[in-house]
Amino acid sequence: MNWRLLSDSEVLPHSGLALDDALTRSASEWGAPTLRLYTYTPCVLVGRFQHVPNEVNLEHCQTMGIPINRRPSGGGAIIMGPDQLGIALIIPNRTDGFAVRSSDLMRQCTSGLVRALEKLGISAKFQGKNDLVAGNRKIAGLGLYQPNSSGRLFHASLLLDLDIETMLKLLRTPFESAETSTNRYTAVSRRITTLRSSVGTDFSMSELIETVRTGYEDVFGVRIELQEVKSGEQQLADHLVETQYSTTEWICRDNAPIRDQVGQSSIRTDAGDLEIKVITAGDTLKSVFLSGNFITSDNAVHDLESSLRWHTSEPRALKQTIAKSMKQNANAWDRISEGEITTTLFRALNQSDTNSSELTAGSCFGRDIAEVI
Repeated sequence: MNWRLLSDSEVLPHSGLALDDALTRSASEWGAPTLRLYTYTPCVLVGRFQHVPNEVNLEHCQTMGIPINRRPSGGGAIIMGPDQLGIALIIPNRTDGFAVRSSDLMRQCTSGLVRALEKLGISAKFQGKNDLVAGNRKIAGLGLYQPNSSGRLFHASLLLDLDIETMLKLLRTPFESAETSTNRYTAVSRRITTLRSSVGTDFSMSELIETVRTGYEDVFGVRIELQEVKSGEQQLADHLVETQYSTTEWICRDNAPIRDQVGQSSIRTDAGDLEIKVITAGDTLKSVFLSGNFITSDNAVHDLESSLRWHTSEPRALKQTIAKSMKQNANAWDRISEGEITTTLFRALNQSDTNSSELTAGSCFGRDIAEVI
């Protein structure tokens, strides 16, 4: 079975997202998977279930003229532009060989990217709920969307390059009010990597697109041929632009009315000082950040942080996840105990329960965001 390849560059956020949605809603009419590889004009995209003021610095977006939009798929807020490759794999329902469960499908769809990076000499793996990591650092974010009985959409953003300073201005990062800009830059750069940093600055987006295409061909044993969008698909996309992706009601929908809370705690261990900071939203642990002068491997830290992202704050479940991660990296944690990690994390969580939000309150239906969407 041949797949269809669609490729675009510098698409506008509302039209790019609308076409992905339209292709998914009409996937059964095409009959075979479609791989879309494209770049955006500079923009910020939040995940389907995120609350814009929690994730985006509206003032900086307005000042820099960066539009904001909302993906149909889940996942976190990202910046997109000429150095970030948008990937959309649209799979008609009942396509043979594709997993039914969302977690299995996410891993399966990511395998084409893993193969593409392997061709470039980069070892990557699926980690946590929706991250692709290389050398223990995130290189792509992932998401899924299933609107109806027609098809399913796998979304990814693969980093050819990234301006971390710009990202820190546009996105609300964990603990931004408690850290200096230098510390935030260091923390993010230790957790994110790009293709150009691994394979060279002269590596181009066109080369990346071709490598990703052949990566999916290798893994799924298909031929993926460049074709055009059908007129019916484009008409549906135009309709979705008008009725959804250009509307404030969609972009600013209040999916997370609970304000984020921040907490932190520290402890002195035999391996050095350990500080844990958390961001919570209600009963959900959104992010965990470990820092200090303790000695262990980056892999152990990133595995624990990733395992605890978007995790329930229920104590028993947290203890089980911490125990599992530390057991997998037992040699790295030999001088920091499971009890020290657990106690410090719970103290940070308790503090977050009593803190007022460190993020700007209010609705994004106001003047500021209306000027940047």
